[in-house]
Amino acid sequence: MIMDEFLTAKDRIALKKLPLTLRLRKKNACLILLGVDTVELGDAFTQYLLKSLEGEDHVFHIPATELILPEIIDPENRLPLAGYIIIKLYDRSLSEVEKEKISAGLLLYRDYIPEYHLKLLFILSHDLMSHLQAQAYDFFSFNHYSRFFYDHQYRYKRAGKENEKLLLLMEELDTYLSGRKKKKNIIIEKTFSIITEAYEKSEIDIALEYSHRLSELADKKTDKFYIAAAQSYMGLIYSDKGDAYQALKYHLEALEIHKELGYKQGEASDLGNIGAIYITKGDADQALKYLKEALEIHKEIGDKQGEASDLGNIGVIYSDKGDADQALKYHLEALEIYKDIGYKQGEANQLRNIGLIYISKGDADQALKYLKEALEIHKEIGYKEGEASDLGNIGLIYRSKGDTDQALKRLNEAIEIAKQHGFKPLEEKYSLRLEELKTGGSKQIE
Repeated sequence: MIMDEFLTAKDRIALKKLPLTLRLRKKNACLILLGVDTVELGDAFTQYLLKSLEGEDHVFHIPATELILPEIIDPENRLPLAGYIIIKLYDRSLSEVEKEKISAGLLLYRDYIPEYHLKLLFILSHDLMSHLQAQAYDFFSFNHYSRFFYDHQYRYKRAGKENEKLLLLMEELDTYLSGRKKKKNIIIEKTFSIITEAYEKSEIDIALEYSHRLSELADKKTDKFYIAAAQSYMGLIYSDKGDAYQALKYHLEALEIHKELGYKQGEASDLGNIGAIYITKGDADQALKYLKEALEIHKEIGDKQGEASDLGNIGVIYSDKGDADQALKYHLEALEIYKDIGYKQGEANQLRNIGLIYISKGDADQALKYLKEALEIHKEIGYKEGEASDLGNIGLIYRSKGDTDQALKRLNEAIEIAKQHGFKPLEEKYSLRLEELKTGGSKQIE
């Protein structure tokens, strides 16, 4: 079978329902939504559907605009409305604007499906399918079959390159699912192990896949802890992907469950993550509200690292609001905690933040003091991006002090590290500042 080499045992079982759905909807309107994570899997589904629909009328329709449904029924396009129409929306990346237009168009013209008895089979990228689910739910909920499918060849290839443990965990779960005797609690535990390992190793697409699986599998009454954990991970992953809407949705859902369970650690973590999302959205008041709630819980349960993280984030908000004194207060508190618990990365982050505050206050000497301390720690722990950023900021301070030799030295060092490690934004930023220095441009620190 075409799909066997691409799908896991669980996805192959789920796929068996699709031909039955197509047969049952043969004389009626039909909406099928198939989410794929690779072009190769999308092509395989195309071939699978063609084979499944042999003898039926079918056609490919690749829309260039958001008006997919009006184009389908347009007589000039001569599409066989009585047959199946396969719509491919997976083989090119879409901008957020394009996704918004497609979602709005499908939602607006949804009633064309029953009115014209359309039988539509969408093959979508995961991003677009998630977008439809969130932004055009009245269209999405109209479907007769929908599922996110995953190319396990791609997953194994990626996992196996750098993380044998993750590959082993994935293979163990697939082997267990292929067996005759299966216990749900074991499947849940194995799935959760994959999620934590994948997220820790920055394999966020794999972590997202298994988080979705876990939330589908877990019982809403007896497995609430795992459901909340999966939602928390999905919130983190969507934050990493820059999708604040989805991230906020999942963190809020996790928060409600953690409150219901009385799990304070999870509740504080969710509150802190929600606060961080509001920071990225530019809503300082909402961010402060959630972060201060998280701070109180972290203090209550004695979670020092969580407390320091909240304090640091609150300091960032006050910096953005232009309240340097309040920002300094929170960053100094966070710094002391990180020093006490020996968390070097956190310590360096706070030293850098404090240095930047002193820059904003016009105190170059204090700024240099804290940034040089941050630089030493970043060198010690091997965090090259932090090292390049510190060197660049130190160079800019020397430029403002009129010490051209030191400014040139530090900026060149920052640019060299950025080039070596592919930190393109830092390289461009400090190259521009270096050029300004050489040509006698502005001495303002940015």
